[in-house]
Amino acid sequence: MSPTLSLRLAVLAAFGAAAAIISFGAGYLIYDEVPYMKTAFMLRDLGFSAEYFARYPVAAGPLYAVLHLLVSPFTDFAPPYVRYLNLGLFALIMAQMAWLLKRRGYDNTLNMALMAAAIPSVCPISGMALTEIPAMAMLGFGLIALILSDRAGSGGGAKYSLILLTGILFGITSIGRQPYLGAAVIIAFSYLVAGNWGWKEAAIFAAGLIPLPAFLFYTWQGIVPPSVAGSFSEFIVDTSRTAAGGKPAFDHLIISSGYAGLFMFLMTPGWFRINRVLIIAALAPVVLNAATGYVEITPMQSLARSYLGGDFLRVYTFTASNGIVAVAGLFIAAAIERGWKARKDGFVLSAYLSGVALTMHQVGIIVGFSSRYTAMSLPFMIIMAADHHRSSHWRAVRVGIGATAGLASLARYLQLI
Repeated sequence: MSPTLSLRLAVLAAFGAAAAIISFGAGYLIYDEVPYMKTAFMLRDLGFSAEYFARYPVAAGPLYAVLHLLVSPFTDFAPPYVRYLNLGLFALIMAQMAWLLKRRGYDNTLNMALMAAAIPSVCPISGMALTEIPAMAMLGFGLIALILSDRAGSGGGAKYSLILLTGILFGITSIGRQPYLGAAVIIAFSYLVAGNWGWKEAAIFAAGLIPLPAFLFYTWQGIVPPSVAGSFSEFIVDTSRTAAGGKPAFDHLIISSGYAGLFMFLMTPGWFRINRVLIIAALAPVVLNAATGYVEITPMQSLARSYLGGDFLRVYTFTASNGIVAVAGLFIAAAIERGWKARKDGFVLSAYLSGVALTMHQVGIIVGFSSRYTAMSLPFMIIMAADHHRSSHWRAVRVGIGATAGLASLARYLQLI
């Protein structure tokens, strides 16, 4: 069996298992699905009215509601059908990234994109009716338009029209998940720094990007709706509502960076070129954290608490926490090194800067860490990994390991285990 066939069979098996879990899992909305789907019900009943925006119940924008309203004749807003939608969109995202990398001149790009199935956190967000995957799919269309604009020559109506379209698509993406607005700004900055754009191109991009999020934020009188604004102070949760005291959550930044490093390793270990700098970057923070206990996390917490006893759980948490700190150091050092080398290519530079920024934006989410927010950087990580793939049967093994962990988490959420 060829490495390509083994990889594709592993991914197919993972998709089949995810579909089975969705089919036999909880037959009702659970967890964050409840308030998110409420936005679709409200859109059906109220339309885009002042009342709709005033009563909007969650921080994520209305892209999710629009999408679920459009497909409601097929889903009736009910599980499992609303969950199948995200699974299908995840397949679309991998197809988008394969096409995009092909346009960049890579070979075997489908295999590169399929390695996204090795990321454990992808399973819950693609197997539940959550908001990240719809926004990510729209991001994929924005990146495709960006690539097409790069290939449209050095000026003229076609290029400028594609840049405008890119801005519009990123504007739509940002009303699905607001952090993607920051990624859009970073893309414009990267293209200016690398010399791929001048100020005219950046202005055209901004003209497409700004109107939708500006309208939404004006309507809300902030970056989040009035119904949740009381618990937010810009990106930082209000001090009176959290035990953390409203301070930036630097431990979440480190944990998210560690998860991002794990994701990159599962996709392509070759992205990490071990040298003295990386070893120091990994070991120094581990020693510090082991002494202070600053970063503490229990990966797959609900499963771990169910199946590990007190002492085993403490050992697992200590080991996992320091392992994540080590990988965070490796990820940050490697991203700086490889991002610097890509500084003359606006597209790759923007992938590095946007991917790292999305990874680290959890410094402002202090009510609790979630790896699903780290997974929002997935399309950029696929681009970051593109130069470092090696064909081998180990790719299928990594997909098997990562997908098994993710599927177990999905099954737990959907109350099968």
